[in-house]
Amino acid sequence: MCLLEAALTSSEPEKSAVGSFTIQVPLGESEAASVFVVREDTAAPRLLRLKRWHSPAPAGFIDGFERLRAQLQEWRPPAVVLPVTAWVDAKGRPSVVTDFRQGMPLLESVGSGWLHPDKARSGLRQLQEILDAAHHRGLAHGSVVPNNVFSARPDGAPYLLDFGFAALLSGPAAPSDWATADDEGLLRIQAQLQRLGSEPR
Repeated sequence: MCLLEAALTSSEPEKSAVGSFTIQVPLGESEAASVFVVREDTAAPRLLRLKRWHSPAPAGFIDGFERLRAQLQEWRPPAVVLPVTAWVDAKGRPSVVTDFRQGMPLLESVGSGWLHPDKARSGLRQLQEILDAAHHRGLAHGSVVPNNVFSARPDGAPYLLDFGFAALLSGPAAPSDWATADDEGLLRIQAQLQRLGSEPR
């Protein structure tokens, strides 16, 4: 059963101050956050991605999110999953809802043999162009790591998750230059891809 088919089975309801969402499928959990596929229960239901962090957000998180959302909605880069809405709970822990795309981490796609390394390298070049354009606009991703760099099903097109959220949630240890952090993160992924591409199959 694919993820979209599994999402047709309803489970736990998740209510927010800005709308109503029904959790369909858990996508993953870490020490920092939990991620789900959710359904927006409106006249035109759609599947979305919900990420809930386990620690409180810094002051100004919602205002910063709304600025980021407006900037990305105006730009609408095709390789960036766009934010939809956000809120904080009674304990100050943030949740963000974004568009949902069917896919898997790019490096996992190559490692499993589903995505050819050459296509993955081409995808990373496309993402570098997107990041360069973002930096020119004064924007940065802030967390270019393997779990945020995906390849779409079924065509393998690359895309980025959680664009800009790292800066919104950062504390005193935040990088002084988010653009440089983006470039270094992509270089690390390119190096990992190079190692995967050289392994015998």
